[in-house]
Amino acid sequence: MCDALKYFSPRLVDYITIVGHNAPTVDSEVPLEPEILRRYPAVDHKDFPLPSDIAYFCQPEGCTTIGAKQMSFRDTQSFVFTLTDKDSGRRRYGICLNFYRPFKRKYRQHKLHSQNSTGSTSSNENTETRTKQRMMRSHTLTSLCLVSHHNMFTTFRECLNVLRKLIEVSNAALLKQANGRRLR
Repeated sequence: MCDALKYFSPRLVDYITIVGHNAPTVDSEVPLEPEILRRYPAVDHKDFPLPSDIAYFCQPEGCTTIGAKQMSFRDTQSFVFTLTDKDSGRRRYGICLNFYRPFKRKYRQHKLHSQNSTGSTSSNENTETRTKQRMMRSHTLTSLCLVSHHNMFTTFRECLNVLRKLIEVSNAALLKQANGRRLR
């Protein structure tokens, strides 16, 4: 019985991490190196430090970006993995939810030509040229990862889906707030 208690942990969840890239770009066709953007708790547990290569477990092919036209809710995927300590044989279970989230938009400049009195566009001196800023919509691969000593994959997957929805609602609210400021 003492051996069984030795492996008991009072925590339900050891870590939750958000993995992606801190500065995604639209121009990059090569996947970027994934990194831990946030982690909870911020410090390691004494009995189980967060593995340093957890970002590569979440995004083994790198952090990719896609345009809005390529975006689909079917792009959300989840998978599980097991971490085993060689010395003690202790297992930790990980579940990862990968999805694409919008990131800070870049702006493109487009020249607009005003029409002359006849309705045609011309390049004479009377034609006004204005510049319009247009938002480029892009999404970056983001991973939510939960690591626990319990293998409750279905429950943890549901928790990560709720967390993903909260992130999406928060991003939408921030975008709406930013658009409101631009209109004023």
